[in-house]
Amino acid sequence: MSQFPCVPWDRYDEAVRLLGRREELPSALAPSVPFLETLGFVEAARGCPHLSDKGDAYFHSRHVIGEANDAARMVKESLLNLPTTRQLCQVFGGRGAVTRGQVENLLYRHQVMPPDQPPSALGTYLDLLNRFGVVSYSKKHGTVRILEAGTELDRQSLPRQVFLEPETPYSNVRRVRELLSACEGEVYWVDKHFDRKGLMLIADALDCTTVPAFTIVSSGANVDKSAEADLGLLRAELAAKGTTLRWIVVDHSQMRDVHDRWVVCDRWAYNLPPVNSIFGAQAAEIIASDAPDKIRQIVRRLVVRGQELR
Repeated sequence: MSQFPCVPWDRYDEAVRLLGRREELPSALAPSVPFLETLGFVEAARGCPHLSDKGDAYFHSRHVIGEANDAARMVKESLLNLPTTRQLCQVFGGRGAVTRGQVENLLYRHQVMPPDQPPSALGTYLDLLNRFGVVSYSKKHGTVRILEAGTELDRQSLPRQVFLEPETPYSNVRRVRELLSACEGEVYWVDKHFDRKGLMLIADALDCTTVPAFTIVSSGANVDKSAEADLGLLRAELAAKGTTLRWIVVDHSQMRDVHDRWVVCDRWAYNLPPVNSIFGAQAAEIIASDAPDKIRQIVRRLVVRGQELR
């Protein structure tokens, strides 16, 4: 899969049309498959591309009933859900026009745009965002203006990757709140150096109607009287809403084999930066795990090793 388009949208549209008709793609359209996979329009299991449910919905709107606006909305929503697009919207949204060079610098900084991409790749990508109303891109002046704010995290289709930027300290905190608000079931937040500032995020974001239990797992590095007092207040508040809050402290020697920090619920697991990085306006990423069940097992073993704060 590829985060960057290699041809204008009309070529992708034609590939979807042919796949919707159950026709084989000609060799000239074969390069369109990876980006259509990224958008979620195509599945290419065992080298045989076919339309996904989303791609079939686009085909029906665009090529069967002729609802071009509805089809365009589907493309726009898919583009907005790409990590690259979310990052552009977050960093440059509300800043007015920026240069194409600034956009390129941002993507190279985070290694989002691979070095082997041809020079035309960024232009093709910006043309696509321009076509579907995500940005206003002027080739003549080499400027880009964001038209869409960064999308909020949706409970049903969380993105795999979210960027936190030094330039957007408030939005960084908001995105972590959004992730916590999407939690369901039994939730764990594992961070060796969990700081009591994280309790504010839990208080602001947690949906107690879908989360019966929330457990923090850390070493004792940042556990002090103030943390214990804040925990007691929040524990009582959440209990009144139906959620049990625990803070499990594990001896540092028992956490040597755990490097990452996670938020884990019944449906997924995400790798998070440290709490202090979230509030400290540091560059970081929130990344979905491909092995949530394995992480959940690791976390539950940690809980057994620790002691609950009272």
